[in-house]
Amino acid sequence: MEGVRTKDGIIYTNTKSSKMYISLFYHRGSGDEKYKSFWCIPPDIEFAIFCDADDGDWRDVNGHYWGIYDEGRAILGINNGRVCKFPSNGNLSVPWHGFPVSPQKGENNTPPIDFVQRWIDDKIIDKRIGRNIQRRKI
Repeated sequence: MEGVRTKDGIIYTNTKSSKMYISLFYHRGSGDEKYKSFWCIPPDIEFAIFCDADDGDWRDVNGHYWGIYDEGRAILGINNGRVCKFPSNGNLSVPWHGFPVSPQKGENNTPPIDFVQRWIDDKIIDKRIGRNIQRRKI
């Protein structure tokens, strides 16, 4: 998975569903973004997580994709977040992007409970990790 470097980030164009994705530099701590969350994984893995979310249709009722890596055991963000969010994007000419979330920061940073249950039922994550996500512990 090789992306093209731009001034804003690395753009990937080869998802199975023909979506574009950008790994934004400002979610990598490239400047004064004190209100942004930061990835601690390489951009290629970030893109792979997005592809998994897209392929698995890991989308909530609002159209946001949610992602995890290594069955929810891998740390994705610098604040020990294990879940990431790819906000809904209705404009096909604008690439999708994502960021690691901290569930302790509120409901907008936590996948819906029924969505996490789907991950558990589909054996994407085990029940222990799923319950911890639902309880906003990880």
